[in-house]
Amino acid sequence: MKKLWKDARGSVAITFALATPVLIIVAGLAIDYAAWSGQARKLQTIADFAALSAAKEMHMADADPNRIISVATDLAQAQMTLDSGISDAPLGVAVQIVNNGEGVEVVVSQGRNGYFSRAVMSELAPLSARAIAHVMGGGKVCVIALTANASAALNLTQEGRIEAPTCSVNSNSTSSSGIDVRDEANITAELICSAGGANGTATAYTPSATTDCPEIPDPLIGRAPPPIGGCDYDNFSLVNEPGDPTRILHPGVYCGGLSISGGVVVLEPGVYIIKDGGLRVTSGAIFYGVYVGFYFTGDDATFLFESDTFVELMAPKEGPMAGILLFEDRDAPLGRTHSITSNRAQVLLGTLYISRGELVIDANDRVAQNSAWTAVIARRLSVTARATLVLNSEYGPMDIPLPAGINRVGSAVVLQQ
Repeated sequence: MKKLWKDARGSVAITFALATPVLIIVAGLAIDYAAWSGQARKLQTIADFAALSAAKEMHMADADPNRIISVATDLAQAQMTLDSGISDAPLGVAVQIVNNGEGVEVVVSQGRNGYFSRAVMSELAPLSARAIAHVMGGGKVCVIALTANASAALNLTQEGRIEAPTCSVNSNSTSSSGIDVRDEANITAELICSAGGANGTATAYTPSATTDCPEIPDPLIGRAPPPIGGCDYDNFSLVNEPGDPTRILHPGVYCGGLSISGGVVVLEPGVYIIKDGGLRVTSGAIFYGVYVGFYFTGDDATFLFESDTFVELMAPKEGPMAGILLFEDRDAPLGRTHSITSNRAQVLLGTLYISRGELVIDANDRVAQNSAWTAVIARRLSVTARATLVLNSEYGPMDIPLPAGINRVGSAVVLQQ
């Protein structure tokens, strides 16, 4: 029996001795595979970062493809340097422009560390990762809701609609409901982009809203307001009866506001400073102006176009308000309401720039549909009742310029794979 026990112990010892190298190799392979998984993840991070960063260069007009490729290559190599410990092998980077010039493909590759695997494999294929980032939208912007964190920064209720088929609609709010579309309301645009989330049914968005988009800085933040002189008019009010002759208004500083009630009013070209009071167009008035801009400053400086009025306005083609139709003072208190309830506001050509307040479209008809182009940059935008805000982007044929900084910011850079 003792002899048998000794033989058994000897067999176990021999078996263990023979199995030990195999066990070491298996354990080593497991360690290598774990290292390769980490290396692959880091390579994918590098590829994603380089592709997204390079695609952002496409926001710039006439971006040089060679520059885009160089940006992607340099950023991948720089990120590799920061991510030391991935591998000692050099990083290979291949970059090409794809998607008809609207995307960047980045492929990175690197040799594997194989401390244990080389015992059983003569060659180890390099690891690689691929990413494509592309620009969504043609770069024309129609709406930017500027507020950074409020819910319903872009708010559509009842049967409110936005139609912007050739441009983008954007919310900078990081709230989970940065865009909120309820009831029978909907948005149709070339691109719908929220820095946060988007509430609403699948039918509320055409196409589906893209979430977690980069914030778009206020493109007009550097635009200087028009100069403000002394008062030219005080508490100016026109009350017109049917049959009264057409009244002509002139540019200037309207202290205490400007009130139009009924009749036909034609505005001479120029800048109208609405100071310490509101612009009110009521009682069926016809309000018509070509090459006019309104600047709102001081207490109670808001505007209202009532439901039974006819409004047709085109922004200046030159001067301090070139391309801007309505401009709210950047020192105005937060949250003021500017309202368009007119059912015949068919031409609002220019930029509606309400950086501190809320623009409310509360009509029962289509608004701005006969404008060659309209852009809305507001802290918040609400469209309600049965209003349809129509936002065209035919910039070319008009002599009214699109303000510098708006075009091309409407694109979103997204990771395709």
